[in-house]
Amino acid sequence: MINWVFVSVGFLGRQRFFVSAVTAGLLSAAPALALKTAEVGTGHELAQKWCVSCHLVDPGQSDAGATGVPPFASIAAMSSTTSASIHAFLMTPHGKMPDFELSRRQIDVISDYILSLKER
Repeated sequence: MINWVFVSVGFLGRQRFFVSAVTAGLLSAAPALALKTAEVGTGHELAQKWCVSCHLVDPGQSDAGATGVPPFASIAAMSSTTSASIHAFLMTPHGKMPDFELSRRQIDVISDYILSLKER
């Protein structure tokens, strides 16, 4: 159906339609990007509260309370690190890691923060 619309409006109409579609897509993505930034910030705050005693949470952080515990940046850099893998890890009890009983929302934002380190 879109191809039929392209044919009926001609080349200039096709350009206008494409520009309008791209503009609409960018404008609809803006609130999502702002929300994602807020999620990352909230995740960072939670990590500072609960994770910093054992993990290097910030790339510039120099001291962590536990040896042999991976920094968040290292976790983010692993090819196996995805939102799903972080969720699975944080929802499963681990011997050395305290059970914080995080809510799904808290896991979501901590995951968003860790994954944001992959992009830096």
